[in-house]
Amino acid sequence: MRTILLVTGRNLKLTGIKRLLSDSYLDAAVNEVGCEDLTAYLQSGASPDLIIYAPRSVGRLGKKFLRVKALAGKAKFLVYSQFRHDEQKLFDYLAVGVNGILATNAQLTEQQRALDTVLRGDSFVDVMTRGNMLGRTIG
Repeated sequence: MRTILLVTGRNLKLTGIKRLLSDSYLDAAVNEVGCEDLTAYLQSGASPDLIIYAPRSVGRLGKKFLRVKALAGKAKFLVYSQFRHDEQKLFDYLAVGVNGILATNAQLTEQQRALDTVLRGDSFVDVMTRGNMLGRTIG
């Protein structure tokens, strides 16, 4: 059985991804933990297959995230957030091994594709975020 961990930040509406997880991944155990409790959760011996990291905004890549990434073992990471002018910071997440980036306002089919792709072990960046990232680096 796969284990999916949903890591939530303050004030972020996650009803869409929660519904998608409960409808599409019936064979998975889905757990939820707040950002502030993630380190302790992983230190308790939990070993999720996928961590959906959903902060309010990605902000700069901090030491806490790097520690979490080290504690997560072989877990795959999907950053799921409201990306507002954070495109350069997203490159930092990709550089440390985040497997996927998905905007909360992505279409349902794209969210499904992101989950399937990252669980399979491949990389994913949603269309709008990818366009924004490329536009910022080119323009």
